[in-house]
Amino acid sequence: MECFVPDVSPVLERRNGQRQVCSKKEGDKPSAENSDRRMMLGALAGLMVFGISGPAAATKMSPIDTSLLRICECERVMRPVRKYIEKGEWDRARTNINYCTRNLRLKTNMKVFSEIMDDPLEGIEIMAELENVFTQMDASVYTPIFIPSDEGISPEQEKYQKQAFLYYEQAMRMLGDYLALVPQDKKVGAFREAAKRSIFEIKVED
Repeated sequence: MECFVPDVSPVLERRNGQRQVCSKKEGDKPSAENSDRRMMLGALAGLMVFGISGPAAATKMSPIDTSLLRICECERVMRPVRKYIEKGEWDRARTNINYCTRNLRLKTNMKVFSEIMDDPLEGIEIMAELENVFTQMDASVYTPIFIPSDEGISPEQEKYQKQAFLYYEQAMRMLGDYLALVPQDKKVGAFREAAKRSIFEIKVED
């Protein structure tokens, strides 16, 4: 998407609270510096349109540290999911589950961070099993959405609810097992950074 920044002429200024018009002098020609400035403004405008804030965009993290941060964010995003399953709030549960797998790219980031572990194979094995558990958990909270229920959770929905509880507990246990392989100082720092970040409409719990 191109962001077009027009060459505004005449230039508008505000002086003493009133807007005045300052026309360009005759013979003025656009310089390379002005052209570069307009291109920079266009790029900044594009970032603002897509909602990228200055501090977040400016944060420099290594790929390894970023991967660990995303994994810790997933752990926080998953904390309230058990409550959603218990209340039969299937859509909310799915939102958080899919935010981990799609937006935070849990599988990819676990694979990246596993490469620096003392035993990379152990991390990869947990990643592969956890991917399947997340898939099954998502299916367990997706199916009840289409099962009629006059009030509360119907007996048919309850069957899938029990499955979802099992997959949820398994997923959180496996996330914990994976994070147990991470050096304590790195893990504490990543969770501290994750706690600073808002995750849009996703509700998290500390």
